[in-house]
Amino acid sequence: MRIPLADAVLDNFHNSKKEAVRRVEKLALDELPADASEQDKADCKIELIEADLRDSAAIDKIFASHTGAEKFYAVILIGALKAVGESGEIPIDYFNVNVGGTLNLLTAMDKHDTKRLVYSSSATVYGAPETIPIPESTPMDPHSPYGHTKQICEMIIRDVCAAHPEWRAIALRYFKYVPRETNAALPAPTPPATLARTRAESRATCSRSWHTWLWASTASRASRCSATTTPLPTARACVTTSTSSTSPRAT
Repeated sequence: MRIPLADAVLDNFHNSKKEAVRRVEKLALDELPADASEQDKADCKIELIEADLRDSAAIDKIFASHTGAEKFYAVILIGALKAVGESGEIPIDYFNVNVGGTLNLLTAMDKHDTKRLVYSSSATVYGAPETIPIPESTPMDPHSPYGHTKQICEMIIRDVCAAHPEWRAIALRYFKYVPRETNAALPAPTPPATLARTRAESRATCSRSWHTWLWASTASRASRCSATTTPLPTARACVTTSTSSTSPRAT
């Protein structure tokens, strides 16, 4: 069974363009074998839905309009404000978008029985860790409003799953994305001897001065696999990619 990467993309296109989604469609079509079926080609098509996660009525309407074979099976949530330094300047906006938007989405998902979620968290939930590489068992200790929003959303999702066993969710704590073609210029991890200083700076400035990264392709595969671990004959996934803000750096 083939499950497409995304049947629908929900975006308000505040800092993105519809053309980017169309390019993804073309890339997917170009990867198909010459004898690909019409169904395979149809699976490469992506429905574009323009909306803002902070608009709870709009989000509910979108889920209500996708029923039967069109019902969403899973959601990959990657929409958020994401500039660590900026979050210290406009924390209310960050909590409004990142936490409020996530709550609106979870409410609509629960109401319309879409109970599988891949949440794009962040390595910023670790703050300034004692060791690098960072084991997943490292306690969460974010040093910025952005990191706090990610920690809070993880806690909300965990509580939802604990209260409702039919929910399935995973939080992927992404680092900086790095395309493989840039691997020759990858920065080296910060030596342990400098971590004590950078931890103190992190708390004071809501920033990080050491380097953590992962391949962009790895992040993509992780999101897709996490959303489709239970096979269904007709599974639809919705990807939420951005929410608007007064900031031009919102994604």
